[in-house]
Amino acid sequence: MTVDPINETLKKKKEQLTVNSTVNGHKDINNTNNSNTVKEEYEELEKKADGYLNELQFHPEYIADKLSRELSDEKSKGYYLLLAKNTSPDILFEALSFTKLAHSEGNIRSTKWAYFRGILKKQNIKTKFNK
Repeated sequence: MTVDPINETLKKKKEQLTVNSTVNGHKDINNTNNSNTVKEEYEELEKKADGYLNELQFHPEYIADKLSRELSDEKSKGYYLLLAKNTSPDILFEALSFTKLAHSEGNIRSTKWAYFRGILKKQNIKTKFNK
């Protein structure tokens, strides 16, 4: 599932909310014919999109992919999948945020993934898994 088509659909529906018809070649923003149904449809689509995004965000596969990309460690995606299945997403994203901040400030002496793992170890999060 991609997010772009949902965003585009929502934008189109939002535009339909504010401009419902054309009168004499001019957009009539006061015309409210069918605006309730369009508004309801927009709100329903928005709720669905939020639900899809929330659902996607907490899938271990999504978390593993995001961590491996953000930490420049694509080869260890399997490790991040195990980590995502065994650790709260909130903890992982918080550690990722601290890692990104430290990297942007030039405070990481080794690699981003080692720094990230160090943050988790300091919080007593399990970082080693049996094969």
